[in-house]
Amino acid sequence: MHVSCTAPNPDHQTGLHCTKGDSNVWTFSIVLDGDAHFVKGPFWSYPGKDGNDPDWGLVTGGGGGDSSLGWSSPGKTGDFQVRVNGQISCGDGGEGDPIDFSAGWDGDVVATQLELTSVTFAGGNHSLKADNRTYVSDGTGDVRTPEILKQDGTGIGTDPFISPEYEEPSPICYTWQTSPSLNAVFNTTDTGDANAKVKVSGTIGNSTLTYGEKSIPLDGSSHSVTFSTNDQLAKAIANGNFTLNWQTSLDDGASWEQLTTTSNEVFVVAGEPISSGITVTRLKFATLMAAGSNTSAGIGDKVGPRSSDFI
Repeated sequence: MHVSCTAPNPDHQTGLHCTKGDSNVWTFSIVLDGDAHFVKGPFWSYPGKDGNDPDWGLVTGGGGGDSSLGWSSPGKTGDFQVRVNGQISCGDGGEGDPIDFSAGWDGDVVATQLELTSVTFAGGNHSLKADNRTYVSDGTGDVRTPEILKQDGTGIGTDPFISPEYEEPSPICYTWQTSPSLNAVFNTTDTGDANAKVKVSGTIGNSTLTYGEKSIPLDGSSHSVTFSTNDQLAKAIANGNFTLNWQTSLDDGASWEQLTTTSNEVFVVAGEPISSGITVTRLKFATLMAAGSNTSAGIGDKVGPRSSDFI
């Protein structure tokens, strides 16, 4: 904020919203205009100072005489106030009496402005059977929820017919040279900010996929958003974790911070598996054996003609 001898007490800035754990540094500063100079202070007060409470975050500066205060990573929620005061004078010879000044900022720390609650895969993924060969995934499972259900349909658990390694979450299967799309659901907090931008990227094998940015209203509602990419899975059999890195921006893309990461095991195949006996275990075996192959002959050489039907 700007302080001068003619305007020593600017209006407090209000309505600020910070997210709990936000590692971006908020900088509060006093700028003296004209011939004004400090004769006392500045003296700062800020969240956690009086009680020396580290849960309010990391503070740099803000000591007696500092013209700025840096604040980041608050670890608790609630209202906050930052205040600064002191005395200024004008001129070189100390002309005139010192003038009291003060400035301040008000806001709150919220638990989250944007929360990713689920992600489903779309855009040509193949259905997979559980190891009992009877329960077919629809290929659109939540990355945090198994795609393959127990025999009684109540969800994953201790079903002996499903290998434990596939219980949470189960794999996704795509044909090479296709572009997987993502359907994401976000919960938002109505904090007065208009929108948040979200971008996501991920790598599997030799394939890096970058998805277009989306703008999500911060209005307290749940929003379903589809992310698409022009990038394609490389032409090669692959088996590995497709880890997606989700980032968000609250300043229209000027800066980005980590939102979360999600991960699924993905099988990349040459086409829709044609064997009626294909299960997650067999597909895992075949894709691991044939990893890197990009021709029918190469796949057959690595896994044999019968297993090549799986991929």
